[in-house]
Amino acid sequence: MPSVKLFGSIHADRRSKVRRELASFASDADALFVEYPTEPYDAREYVELFIRAPLVTLGFLLTAVMQRPFYALFNRDAYPAEVLAARRLGEERDCPVVAVDEHYRGIVDAVGRGQRAIEWGILVGALVLAPFAVGGTVGSIALAFSVSNASYRVHRLFWGVVSVAVTAVVGWVWFFESDSLVVSGFILLLVLVFAWQMRATIGRRNEFMLDRIAAECAEHGYENVCLTTGYAHVFGLGATASEYGLDVAATYIPSWLRGGRTVEGAYGRNRDETVAFDADKPVFGRRIAALVVDWMVLIPVIAVGTTVGILVVGISIELAGGDFSSLADWQVVALLLGSAFLADMAYWTILESRYGKTVGKRLVGLVVVDDDDRRPGVRTALRRNILRPVDWLPFYVVGGLVALFTERGQRLGDLVANTRVVVADADDTA
Repeated sequence: MPSVKLFGSIHADRRSKVRRELASFASDADALFVEYPTEPYDAREYVELFIRAPLVTLGFLLTAVMQRPFYALFNRDAYPAEVLAARRLGEERDCPVVAVDEHYRGIVDAVGRGQRAIEWGILVGALVLAPFAVGGTVGSIALAFSVSNASYRVHRLFWGVVSVAVTAVVGWVWFFESDSLVVSGFILLLVLVFAWQMRATIGRRNEFMLDRIAAECAEHGYENVCLTTGYAHVFGLGATASEYGLDVAATYIPSWLRGGRTVEGAYGRNRDETVAFDADKPVFGRRIAALVVDWMVLIPVIAVGTTVGILVVGISIELAGGDFSSLADWQVVALLLGSAFLADMAYWTILESRYGKTVGKRLVGLVVVDDDDRRPGVRTALRRNILRPVDWLPFYVVGGLVALFTERGQRLGDLVANTRVVVADADDTA
């Protein structure tokens, strides 16, 4: 049975770091496989895909345009960091590098007739409501994507400058110069539709990649191979590899801008696993540092949340024939505060229930556990954070004082949910 190592990665990362990590992790690989389309696309194919799934296609193009400044900053190239690392390593070792992902074509293939009809209905409806604004948005997405692609053929540095400039200009026009709620809602819808379709088809793409790897191993006699792939694929690939006659020898768990870690065999985590931590290490200072980081992250999160709230209410009012500007001041304030609160709750609850830690806690090595030393479930995380506004008063004095004078350093939300914050062991920090 061929042995495969799964190298999880974050697509926008320092490529020199990713190259070093891959070189060490795949030191014995006979071949390198990459999560990248097996065939390139041309303009005609994009048009065909647009006809089959207009919103998904526009969402893909928009996402590509918006992420390219990050590729330019961290990767200094249009390709994902792990693809660049695999190609460089393949050249150095004279090792074959094979693309095995069907990627976008497979995503669109999963769109059924019903979804296609709904997407076209939404697009036509948006064009009827705001023909020039929505039409201009669609055209600007296609133009920005095409200009960025064309600039790459000139030079990588030129591509980086153009990509950042195009994204900045287009983003400014969409969100600051356009006064149409329909346009803002349409842009948000494109991102959400594409993200949902990506999530819905990740299993299909995993199966496609594993089938290609098994076929390549059978044809060329590879015994030890390595697949570089986005972190989101790692769990599904590890769970189903054996169905394709592949044995997962090791999995690399990445960490953005920092070194990751290697685990033996397939990697999978669930909420029922006990979290490894050191109960004797003090956490108060770390919690303050984590809170500062989380507040910085929450600024754009709340901005997006309030924008979504305004868009949903505004578009609903416009569709009903009303006027958003007719809302009283107190109604607007209530809408903003309600949207901000929901965005704030979503940030803490989703991250803590799924990973046991927020961005800030992860950076300083903290994790939230329940009475059974496991990551909290959704209901527990919700109870823990529902009282956060009370803990915040004033400037987190209430929460800080309660945490200082309780035996296990618990704030009000922790006491209600029977949770606590502890220092995670090194093996549980990824």
